[in-house]
Amino acid sequence: MVTHDQQEAFLLADQVAVMREGRLAQVGSPEALYHRPADAWVARFLGHRNLLTPEQAERLGLPPRAHLLPSAALGVGEGVGARVLERLFLGERTGYWLDWQGLRLYHETPDGRWREGETLPLSLDLGQAVPLEGA
Repeated sequence: MVTHDQQEAFLLADQVAVMREGRLAQVGSPEALYHRPADAWVARFLGHRNLLTPEQAERLGLPPRAHLLPSAALGVGEGVGARVLERLFLGERTGYWLDWQGLRLYHETPDGRWREGETLPLSLDLGQAVPLEGA
């Protein structure tokens, strides 16, 4: 079956193939694709926003290669202050574009109390960072 609807593919398929310019970019179970994308292109295609360059990863103490920081790696409530750059009301959740130690990160949470310009406490669990191939 061919579809351009990622949710439909994830819902119906046991195996999903992501294609880029007529070539297979990655094949695997929906969970494997989403949680362990092969490279930054697949990660972006699947909607991930927190992609680190090799330089950014190295600055955080990770190996100097591209990494994905999954949503679960960001924790609000304690940690270093992150300035809210943009606040996006999404109904039951609120999305925040943040400046955390010079990194632009995205986080969604049910807690919509912070406004643009305010600081929220943010921690990163770098143990959850996913190394990616390529840049």
